[in-house]
Amino acid sequence: MKNSNKNNFSQVLIAKFILYNGIPRSYLMILGILFCSLVAGLDYMSVSYVCSVRSSLERITAPLKVEAHKLIQIPKLVKSILDIKQENETLRQEIEVLKIENIKANECIQELDEIKINLNIKHNSERFNVREKVLGFEDSVYNSYLIISKTHDDVAEDSIVITSDGIVGVVRSVYEKSARVLPVTNSLMAIPVKTNSGLHLIIRGTDKNEMVAVEIQQHDAISRLTVGEILYTSGEGGFYEKDIPIAKITKVNSKEAKIHAIPVVQISDINYVYLINSNK
Repeated sequence: MKNSNKNNFSQVLIAKFILYNGIPRSYLMILGILFCSLVAGLDYMSVSYVCSVRSSLERITAPLKVEAHKLIQIPKLVKSILDIKQENETLRQEIEVLKIENIKANECIQELDEIKINLNIKHNSERFNVREKVLGFEDSVYNSYLIISKTHDDVAEDSIVITSDGIVGVVRSVYEKSARVLPVTNSLMAIPVKTNSGLHLIIRGTDKNEMVAVEIQQHDAISRLTVGEILYTSGEGGFYEKDIPIAKITKVNSKEAKIHAIPVVQISDINYVYLINSNK
């Protein structure tokens, strides 16, 4: 009981001393140092705690970031797959086109070989390697033309146009995607021909589906000609290959020395033609 009273009395004296005399400067310095230490300790603990939490979060989220990156790449992968699929489809279509073109090319080569045999064509293959499609006809005041496609560079002016039956005409004009063919029935066409019997003559078109002889070397041989006989190119002048069928005799007049014929190729019935490049 006495000790308790002493302590209370001491506290009262200290309080009165501080109240009347103020806190000693040394005490204030000690309190300031203690306060700063406390704050610094709390800041250090806060920084350490934050770093620890951040490190933990990074460890936790690292796998998620990897998966998220993979998910981001999925649309790009899908697009790449679709692009590859489209490219494959395009290549497949191109391959199919090439197969068809290869088949057509082989058929064309086979047809050309057959035509060489049928028409007795004896020239190098470089002059005879083009097939073109018939596009239609063009009638003008002065001339009538057969219009054909131009898919080869070898389509040139003065190329001889034929089918498996014989001569169709000669290319007169070449454009970017087509060419005009002057048929053998045109009045501008004069072609040296011969018969199986050896008669040589020149026939000219009449601008109709007919041709007539305009120059006969052996008039006495006309009587030996018969209707239905085939006229072949003689090769004279070097422009036409010889022995190619060109016309069929329809009328023979020995007294007037006239011979009428029609072309062996009816251009209204053809879909494709072949060209002999006369410049090679």
